[in-house]
Amino acid sequence: MNINNSNYKLGHTFVSIVSIQLSNSMDVRQLIDSLRMVSNRVLLQAVDANYIYGIEHILEVLKITLEYKRRKIIFTKRVETDLLLRLLCTDQVTVALEKAMIRTGKPGCFVMFSNHQSGLLKLANQIQDLSICINNDVLSPNKTKRKIISDNIGFTNCQIFSDEGFFKYLIEKAALIIKR
Repeated sequence: MNINNSNYKLGHTFVSIVSIQLSNSMDVRQLIDSLRMVSNRVLLQAVDANYIYGIEHILEVLKITLEYKRRKIIFTKRVETDLLLRLLCTDQVTVALEKAMIRTGKPGCFVMFSNHQSGLLKLANQIQDLSICINNDVLSPNKTKRKIISDNIGFTNCQIFSDEGFFKYLIEKAALIIKR
């Protein structure tokens, strides 16, 4: 049993979320590019764990992204970029990439999704073999993340909501990201 890898199914889409922490010697961009080449059927997005308010946050935002894709009104050309923008509640790609970029020595996660389970499992296993995986607890909501996320979205009074209320606020805000 592997505690580092969480697998889900959203409709016809298989999802795998793997928490990671890169060593100082790893080139993040090169790693992500090489992982994306493992299977052209699997979409992969890397995200700094500080911008994830629980695994449910990822799954709910991914549902939104997949629904927008199904309706052909996706915000960006790439589905994984749309996911990132919605997770960070921004319509600015450069801002999202700068803030949510995985950094060496810091916890992050890979969100992988595909309609083809075999390719997804192949990619998840390859990541496991890199010995960079850590426990998914780094994705759990906490006060520090709540402050970081609130600052990111310009929400100055994050204490007015319960944890569940804050989570729902993030999901609602993610759904409201639209093309201008």
